[in-house]
Amino acid sequence: MIDDTNTAEEAVEETTEELATKTEAPASLSIQDLANLKQIIDVVASRGAFKADEMTVVGNTYNRLVAFLRSIAPAPAEATEATEEAEEDTAEA
Repeated sequence: MIDDTNTAEEAVEETTEELATKTEAPASLSIQDLANLKQIIDVVASRGAFKADEMTVVGNTYNRLVAFLRSIAPAPAEATEATEEAEEDTAEA
């Protein structure tokens, strides 16, 4: 009897864990997370934390990250226009 109870409890725990795993939100990264990662690489590189044979991989990754961040960042003129439009809408309300 004790074995049956333990087996049933284990089955319930496994099922509960499976459900918890299935209902978790998918992993995601925000633009701010990527900007923070760029900053982390900057700091770590300036402190000499990478070995010489690692620098190529880190540098290539860093360059791709910077290019991506630049491609999704609004152009300065666009950002200014969007800010001005938002301020106008707020003033009218």
